[in-house]
Amino acid sequence: MSDLRMLLIAREGEAREAYRAALDRLGVPYDIAASFGEVPALAGGNAYSGLLMDILTLVRTKKEEEKTVAYECINFYPSTRLKWDSKRDRISLLAFDHGTADEAESALETFIEERCRSFPPRALRSSIRKDLVLNLYLSGRSLSAEEKTFSLNVSRGGAFIQTIHSYEKGDDVSIRFRELFEGTEVRGVVCWRLAWGERRAVPGIGIRFEGLSEAQAAELARLLKK
Repeated sequence: MSDLRMLLIAREGEAREAYRAALDRLGVPYDIAASFGEVPALAGGNAYSGLLMDILTLVRTKKEEEKTVAYECINFYPSTRLKWDSKRDRISLLAFDHGTADEAESALETFIEERCRSFPPRALRSSIRKDLVLNLYLSGRSLSAEEKTFSLNVSRGGAFIQTIHSYEKGDDVSIRFRELFEGTEVRGVVCWRLAWGERRAVPGIGIRFEGLSEAQAAELARLLKK
């Protein structure tokens, strides 16, 4: 497991210590975030192969920006939710059936081995995004013609773009910003999607820029510094 590293998201307390003990017994390297608010600093600079989320930490996430981080993480990494049962002194993985503590730990090991080991370690994104509305034309496999839309936030590595059309993770898209790059085309890859009606938030796709030229990267960097 030399290339494998997990990110554990759990508030301080008995549950977190139980998760840590289980990972230590399995010999799995990991980092810990106490909330989704701490995740960008960790996952932006470190590469992970999977995400382990304490269910109470997840459901107690109230800030909209932290909910966005949680959604992006869940769609970016192999992930599972953990629950600590203090009465039975055992961990539960909510997506697995198991009756004993040993079976629960075995399920955790199975998730890590089968879902995370083959996932190339990745950082969440190359830089923090800035709230920035830019008019653009979006096209991809789900569209017969360019869609007039806009970005909600942008970073050096990508953007969140408003759309109600169906995209899948890994889809290639083309973007033409009216205010950037003299309207030349930029290629992107869909990293995650927020569907219409899924939350009280603007629907759209999180994309990663692909193949920016040096001139385009420099122009984008200047814009983000303003």
